[in-house]
Amino acid sequence: MALVDTACCGQLGTAQLAALGPVGNIFLFLVQVFGFLGTATTNLVATNAVVDGDDEDTIKKKEKKTAQAISHGLILAATIGFVLSIGLVAFAKPLLRLSGANSEIMPYSLSYMKIRALGIPGIFLTAVAHGACLGRQDAWSPLIVYLVAGTLNLFGDLFLIFQCGMGVSGAALATTISTYAGVIGFMSMLRRSRVDREQGTSPLRWMGWPTVKNLKPFLRVGNALLFRNIAAMTAYSCMTVFATWSGTRALATH
Repeated sequence: MALVDTACCGQLGTAQLAALGPVGNIFLFLVQVFGFLGTATTNLVATNAVVDGDDEDTIKKKEKKTAQAISHGLILAATIGFVLSIGLVAFAKPLLRLSGANSEIMPYSLSYMKIRALGIPGIFLTAVAHGACLGRQDAWSPLIVYLVAGTLNLFGDLFLIFQCGMGVSGAALATTISTYAGVIGFMSMLRRSRVDREQGTSPLRWMGWPTVKNLKPFLRVGNALLFRNIAAMTAYSCMTVFATWSGTRALATH
């Protein structure tokens, strides 16, 4: 979706295209740091896959653990996303300055970021749902969802940017809408799924609020990936900041 925004906003001008750089830098950093949500969900769901030879009690336990992993993962993703969304809106300007936004692109970056920040919970919910599908050995559902969401994003960008004249704000709104459309698609697919004892799948259902014990597997995976992702994204962020020192044109190229 970011590529669609880049292609469409590039038609508006150099400043508008460059404005996406600092925002994309911040979002990519957050997605990488909290990428453990999807990874942990995949691991938990795959670990509890039903295999030949499992008795009825084992099957029920695995199905319950699978449902818990998906339910608690979604709750954790929504909570983290909601908190980050508020933080990004409240501290948008200082974060953009830290990311290298100059006075020329700041108005565009600010309007783009505040709207895109509303989609952060959707991004994390999508990561967990995607992880659940992969843990169930289902690669087709994510493909379908992303194709539909990407198509919606493309037409939404074209309509809001060029027909409605909303500029970078239109791009942000189209991306946010398509993100939540993807969430609805994933939830619908998970909700309609039925228990398949050969793959250990389990329908999406409420499993109560997670406890610290329930969250430990997610935190364990997060701890293993956290420092690696922070180091990698810090290096990438530095490149973006360095690009801003060369001017708006260089940042747009970056």
